[in-house]
Amino acid sequence: MHDILAYVWIVAGVVASFFLPALIAAAKRVWPSSGVEASSAGAVWKAMKPYLVVCALGAIAALVLLAVYRSAHPHGTIAWYTAFLAGFGWQAALEKLVRDSHA
Repeated sequence: MHDILAYVWIVAGVVASFFLPALIAAAKRVWPSSGVEASSAGAVWKAMKPYLVVCALGAIAALVLLAVYRSAHPHGTIAWYTAFLAGFGWQAALEKLVRDSHA
């Protein structure tokens, strides 16, 4: 796989690992047993903005992760699922670093 495509899959893993819990929480809030709650676009943006900032940090981390992988495997190929899982796993570490620095 070309490095650009590997980078895209790593970013996809980062995004999936970060947005999955947020989307589950949002679904629980807006889909209670009594019906669907409406929310404004401004409220959605306010709720999602911190996640987007961390995803931007994750995109930078994905580039670093790809560089680390390439330094260890300069001639090898990386499968899409390996890149995805690398991004998925490293996002958790990045999130912990961001949370611990604000504690």
